[in-house]
Amino acid sequence: MEVQYLFSHIKKHRAVSEALGALPLKITGPDTGKTDVNDIQEVTFETVLFHCKNPDINTIKWHGRTLTLKINSGQIACIKFARSKENASQLIREALWLSYLRQNPPCHHSKFKIPVPVRIHDKSFFRLTRLPDWVLKNRDLSDEYLAIVFLAKKEYFLYANEPGYFNDQNDTVKKNFAKTLGCLEN
Repeated sequence: MEVQYLFSHIKKHRAVSEALGALPLKITGPDTGKTDVNDIQEVTFETVLFHCKNPDINTIKWHGRTLTLKINSGQIACIKFARSKENASQLIREALWLSYLRQNPPCHHSKFKIPVPVRIHDKSFFRLTRLPDWVLKNRDLSDEYLAIVFLAKKEYFLYANEPGYFNDQNDTVKKNFAKTLGCLEN
């Protein structure tokens, strides 16, 4: 029975792969071969804050391994730490993708704004030094304190599946739904 499932699964996977391969799309991206984890810019925590437009230190919040701070422009500064040295190459790829998508937006009309990677001395991957004690106490982080830094819209860490996310849109949704059903006049 398990062998049958395996062959069925393989056939489905192959069919999906062939269908996607037949689409007239050319997917390009950044050169992710540039993920040398030894190509690190060592910077102090204060230097990072300065390059993040001096965020409000009183608004610090952890989102997993990402430290966020509010900036006056309605943005947040995000310092995303590696969990391990092995995880560091994924962060480098993430920074490369952010840069690529900023320069080549996939959808010009999207409300989602691609975060802006912070570059210091032409690098976007850092080893942070002179960190506050409360950062050093976070055991989820690599003890080398490797990180990427980016600026994002303040809504970046809001997710549609979280309770209350659509609360401010409930009335609009109800009115549009009622119009669709013909219950209200335009």
